[in-house]
Amino acid sequence: RLIVYVNKGDHGFHNGEMDMKTIFRAFGPSFKRNFVSEPFDSIHIYPLMCKLLQVEPAPHNGSLAVTENMLWSR
Repeated sequence: RLIVYVNKGDHGFHNGEMDMKTIFRAFGPSFKRNFVSEPFDSIHIYPLMCKLLQVEPAPHNGSLAVTENMLWSR
């Protein structure tokens, strides 16, 4: 008998572990120069990219408010 466990997206690593951290670097005309952001979850990159690409985002759990401070206000 084989028991299969499906955890719907859980990769088995705790997101709070330092080994799970990454960096986000961005540059271009929309981004402030030499800006250092507070740490944020990668889920907030999706609304940022949608804004930059001027596309209507699908429903998501991110927030543009978390990342928009790295953009020039125009």
